[in-house]
Amino acid sequence: MLKHNISAKTHSGTKTKFFQKFIHAQIIDKEYSRLYSDLFEWRQQGDYADFIDFDQETVTPLPDRVADFIETIKKLL
Repeated sequence: MLKHNISAKTHSGTKTKFFQKFIHAQIIDKEYSRLYSDLFEWRQQGDYADFIDFDQETVTPLPDRVADFIETIKKLL
């Protein structure tokens, strides 16, 4: 977002602008929108909830999916 002079003051604002400028504009494939939303929500829960629990079915595919997402973003840099 810095490369494109896009800034936000909050985490939620960053998420909103990311979706507007990259997902909705089809710069980044919409398949990553659900992943990004999930990761954002889990991060929020991890910061503010007393306990957060994940099952193996949810967690197992994450490293590969997140690695793909990171590579997609790196290509924009």
